[in-house]
Amino acid sequence: MTTDNQALLSAIRQIVSESVSEAIVPLTGRIDVLTERVDALTERVDALTERSQRMEAEQRDQRTLLNAMSTQASSQSLHIMRIDSLIETIDMRTNQMTSDLFDVSDRLRQVEDRVRDGFKVSSRISRSHSAIFAPCALLRIARIKRSRRCMTSEPASSSASLPWKAGRRNY
Repeated sequence: MTTDNQALLSAIRQIVSESVSEAIVPLTGRIDVLTERVDALTERVDALTERSQRMEAEQRDQRTLLNAMSTQASSQSLHIMRIDSLIETIDMRTNQMTSDLFDVSDRLRQVEDRVRDGFKVSSRISRSHSAIFAPCALLRIARIKRSRRCMTSEPASSSASLPWKAGRRNY
């Protein structure tokens, strides 16, 4: 390269360096401000990241707790359904027992009525039969007396001697 060109090249370099340095100085200040802002934002983002991580951990804990509560609620629901089933069974059996007790009570009243009616009929029959069966009782008494006489060696009277036994067999 020639010296003239060399001088020209140096002059261009000097002009460019001065221009660049003049342009760089305000940009450097701006870059420093932007760097500070970026650092501040980085700190904020870090703080937000920590908060979000804490929130996520809390949400995980809450999910675990909710799952445990859901499991417990399901268990209690099944237990309540079982108790309801048992209550229905007890209620049904109680109703059946009540119905059976009413049936037994009705049957007992019917039996009491029949026994009462039977006693009434029996007392009527015994009153009417006492008149009918009195001669039979007298016959038996006479026969017992006769058999006792036979045992004591008294002569037995013939059945013809009893007016109501004439023509009948001895009983």
